[in-house]
Amino acid sequence: MIKNKNILITGTSKGIGNFLTKKFLKTGNKVWGCSRKKNNIKHKNYFHKKLDLNNEKKIIQWVKEIYKKNNFKIDILINNAAIYEKNLNFFNNFKNITNTYKVNLIAPTLLTNLISKQMLKNRNGLIIFISSVASILQEPGTSLYASSKSALESYAKVIKRELVKFNVKVCVFRIQYIKTTLSKVINRNKISKLKQIFVSNKISTKEKLYREIIKIFMQKNPPAIISDRKK
Repeated sequence: MIKNKNILITGTSKGIGNFLTKKFLKTGNKVWGCSRKKNNIKHKNYFHKKLDLNNEKKIIQWVKEIYKKNNFKIDILINNAAIYEKNLNFFNNFKNITNTYKVNLIAPTLLTNLISKQMLKNRNGLIIFISSVASILQEPGTSLYASSKSALESYAKVIKRELVKFNVKVCVFRIQYIKTTLSKVINRNKISKLKQIFVSNKISTKEKLYREIIKIFMQKNPPAIISDRKK
């Protein structure tokens, strides 16, 4: 169990982020969360920021605000927020290209850069990235989403090697399929195809993901990527 920790989670208005926030609050943690929508979690230990992750300056300001309130300590960072827009490359444009990379790649990289510095000083911390099997399937129409997640995974692997000696753990959860608002855009045929490609789906629910996070929190040196194995 994870108790009495300071946790930062992005994308807390719905889906995985919302579920994890509520679970961590139940076990006595303090959670700082953000989303583009207004706060829908009412709890004395939940601190919400209405924030567009497109805006790097506001991200930096948010982290500064958090540190002022909790004595420069975040124990766990969960980079969860992401956007998915399925388009063939021909139909992509500057707006949705920059929007996808800012939210899916630049924002979590910036947050990790800011918060890992303090974790390094404290010689303790856990950084989690929520990724997707889209990064390895590389299907037509997913060029922006898949490449943003693939780049994020590479970044995570490198900083894991940099931070491990300071007792800061880094782990990527490469999700196959969890039922969320974001996953509703995936049709049933695509879901069936995923089941045929992979041997298992060990992170098939938000509850299972939560349990896996607790497991890696307890491990001294968790794997860089937790993912299902392809057949």
